Amino acid sequence: MKNTPSGRKSLLTLLFVFISGLVFCQPYVYVSPKPESKLINPRQAIALRTGLPIDKSSLDECQLRVVGSHSGFIEGKKRLASDGLTLIFESSEPYQKGECVQVSIGSGLKQHDGTAVAPFAFRFYVSPKDKVFVPETAIEDDFAERGKTMRAALPTAHLSGLKSISSTIPLPGDFPPLYITANNDPAPGNYFLFSSTQNANVSYYMMILDQSGTPVFYRKNANRGNDLKLQRNGYMTYFDFVTTKWTEMDSAYDFRRYYLAGNGYTADAHELVVNENSDYWLMIYDAQPVDMSQVVEGGNPNAIVIGLVVQHCDAAGDVLFQWRSWDHFDILDCDTTWVNLTAPYIDYVHGNAITLDEFNNPVISSRKYHEITKINGQTGDIIWRWGGSQNMFTMVNDDRWFSAQHSIRYQGNQVYTLFDNGFRLEPEYSRGLKYRIDEVTMTATRIQTFENDPPVFSWAMGHMQVLPNENVVLGWATNPDDFVLTEYHADGTKAFEIISADSSLVSYRAFKFSWENSIFEPETDSLNFGTVDIETGNQVEAIDIHNKSNEPLFITDAYFNDPAFSLVDELPISIPAGTILPVQIAFNPSENSAYVDTVYFATKSSTEMVAISVRLFGEGILTGISDHKATREAVVFPNPILSGQYCTVKVSQGEQIQQIKLSDLAGRQVSSFKPTTPRQTECSILVSHSGYYVLHIESSKGVIMKPLLVY
Repeated sequence: MKNTPSGRKSLLTLLFVFISGLVFCQPYVYVSPKPESKLINPRQAIALRTGLPIDKSSLDECQLRVVGSHSGFIEGKKRLASDGLTLIFESSEPYQKGECVQVSIGSGLKQHDGTAVAPFAFRFYVSPKDKVFVPETAIEDDFAERGKTMRAALPTAHLSGLKSISSTIPLPGDFPPLYITANNDPAPGNYFLFSSTQNANVSYYMMILDQSGTPVFYRKNANRGNDLKLQRNGYMTYFDFVTTKWTEMDSAYDFRRYYLAGNGYTADAHELVVNENSDYWLMIYDAQPVDMSQVVEGGNPNAIVIGLVVQHCDAAGDVLFQWRSWDHFDILDCDTTWVNLTAPYIDYVHGNAITLDEFNNPVISSRKYHEITKINGQTGDIIWRWGGSQNMFTMVNDDRWFSAQHSIRYQGNQVYTLFDNGFRLEPEYSRGLKYRIDEVTMTATRIQTFENDPPVFSWAMGHMQVLPNENVVLGWATNPDDFVLTEYHADGTKAFEIISADSSLVSYRAFKFSWENSIFEPETDSLNFGTVDIETGNQVEAIDIHNKSNEPLFITDAYFNDPAFSLVDELPISIPAGTILPVQIAFNPSENSAYVDTVYFATKSSTEMVAISVRLFGEGILTGISDHKATREAVVFPNPILSGQYCTVKVSQGEQIQQIKLSDLAGRQVSSFKPTTPRQTECSILVSHSGYYVLHIESSKGVIMKPLLVY
């Protein structure tokens, strides 16, 4: 790989970004379209920015003239965008195909401080053709590659002993067959997936799974979709491949709005980033006719070449910033051993991710360049290029580099993460990578790697997410081993993992977020029945459920894992809008033991489900008989407790505590404690992490189990 950018210019570069001999006195830091740029969309708005706020009242005095070589004088409206910085002119009619458009801004425009903006003139060239049809296979090589290693289904033996995500809540017959292969203290939160498949017996589903892998939301989609995730403004978004729109939903899973591309373009499915105030960034795949015979020997004179456009729009959809690969990338810098430049359709960039640094500079991932590119968010100029043929960095602690990568994310403090597909490397395998960038020494130092043992190769798509507790989620997307997602602890050990029994199933990305629906919720997240006599049993307690919506709510189902717990009320349970209703649960223990379970209350239709959960605790005990063992007791106080605090365990007189083991709900031992002196009947223990646990209190007369809830 090269350590300095190439100085050469291809014929395509000369064709696309040739700057005329005119020297402009440039009063603007941002001009769109870029002066002398070609292949401009006929619906392109003109945008200009000086870098300082514009005096809105001066717009009427601003002499802005737009003339087309075919259209003549072009009428339109000028206005100030919501940022107060960007002057926008929109033509009343589309520009004519192939024409040259001359733009002149005369006197009259002033900045907010009263400073006059100097006159300026430039021109651009409109694309010679209308929108061009491009077959999906020309852009999405991901799906063509995936077919090479598909199997009809995973071997049954491979699934033996694994927990299905439908083990608690029965799921529709066409729901993706997902299985949990690891569950070892994952971070709090919910997993977000949007599954697609080539299996005729499995449908498209968006889904949210809780920390245990149980679905708490699913919706069947008629269309293939992508990238279900929580945005910074607090709402969810996903892409629909049929409508070709980014759709936003609220926490009641209701439609809010679409996010659309501007300037006459259609949004692409790879990325949408929505900020706190609902301004947004997205990508566009821009197909244009190019005579490739002028670029490479044997090139197709009628080729359709697919460029990349990146847009930043305000909440209303006005384009505040636009960057085009036509203006900044040389087509010969892509991986020409992969991209066939003599083909009739050429996807030479294949952008797939956008992230923003602390200065709102976009950083993009280009798969076919094996490159991460940082762009000045004010001017559009390239700041640096990392990876690929035009690499500007020295890599430290990573001789392998990355290839065909996805999911570049800025973590702050000059730390970046990405999902390295490893496509076309030797050997081919995928991993999550964390780097520290030094823009002074121009070094990129690998500081952490997350990968499977044995390696998993995801030839396309994929995602890496760093959670608040430093756990990492990898979405494996397309791979022959049918991995869906893996959550890793910060030390690289697995915390949680899901695989699929449908070998064609893929979720473009997998995420984990803290999430609550706004339809209904329990007033408390746990219910403790205390100690209940095994002989009499039937202890009934109520959990208050709040219908937060404006419509009546019908709880259609309640699901338990342990038959010791059951629903008293008859289904369906109707809760009027905006009210709270107590729902009764019975506890009937059959053994002298601690009981821990989760009840899921669901409102369900044939294509959709929303569920909430409540943790259940209880203890069965025998009383009223002469058996000495039956009257044994242990007391845990306080219970519940806050994480980082001590609780005290006390056993009956005549017993001595030998050891106390703390296990999670999967039966894994978390820690153990021993008395500091012999013959103790009381022992204090410290629990550092929140969760639901079981105390195994080993005394001189046996073992007593007690539930413990830690907030």
